Amino acid sequence: MMRNVGEHVDDYALDRGRHKEVNRKMLQVSQWDGTTYHWLNHELNVDVAFKAAFELYSAVRAAKNSYPSSLA
Repeated sequence: MMRNVGEHVDDYALDRGRHKEVNRKMLQVSQWDGTTYHWLNHELNVDVAFKAAFELYSAVRAAKNSYPSSLA
């Protein structure tokens, strides 16, 4: 939801977004404590997100490296 609203903030500013529970007044209020971003009744912990992204990257790299070089 946070990504969608952020990408289409112009629609949400006019109360025309896909998530009908989000109104334009909600766009103005967020909180950042240095690790976690709180917005739209959701939160994003950057430490947790970084760990998940690194694990995904590592899995993709390992899968890529497991193929013979002639197929890469």
